Amino acid sequence: MEFRVGDNVFWKSQAGGTEKIKIGIIYKIIPADRIYKQGQLLDEISKFTLMFDTNLNPRPEVSYLVKVKSNGQRKEKLYRPRKNVLTLLEKS
Repeated sequence: MEFRVGDNVFWKSQAGGTEKIKIGIIYKIIPADRIYKQGQLLDEISKFTLMFDTNLNPRPEVSYLVKVKSNGQRKEKLYRPRKNVLTLLEKS
């Protein structure tokens, strides 16, 4: 499934033996095999707390930057989950 900017999505993540469900909005689409130079996106994404490696290593498939509201924090978090773990939330 392909997602569009603005789509509401969710995925499960695991850290330290605890599974969490993350819910967010597609913020940016990263094309397959896209190479970003060091710091190329930093101005655009500096308003977020980054939850991934800022080198944005290329992936063989399209990937997405997903923004997630943070509980009580000033900045939203930005994740780069694998495409195959994302699920579109039903529109109500």
